[in-house]
Amino acid sequence: HEVYNAVRVMITSYVWMTGFGNFSFFYLKADYGIVRLLQMLWRLNFLVSLLCLLLGNTYILYYICPLHTFYFLMVYCIMRVGSS
Repeated sequence: HEVYNAVRVMITSYVWMTGFGNFSFFYLKADYGIVRLLQMLWRLNFLVSLLCLLLGNTYILYYICPLHTFYFLMVYCIMRVGSS
């Protein structure tokens, strides 16, 4: 159980750091264009989607990608609404 908890803490830290990185990008650059949105969604999900198709796995098996996608979209929406 000790290893499991350590891994959970590392995953949580990684999600927080990438969320902070996305926040920093939007705060400094204020680039809320559709191209940026689609590029990020492509980068976050393409390989996992391909793996799911090729290996017959479910998308949620690679839970870190839906987690990052959700938090990216949340940061994007909050920053976009806040910049208006």
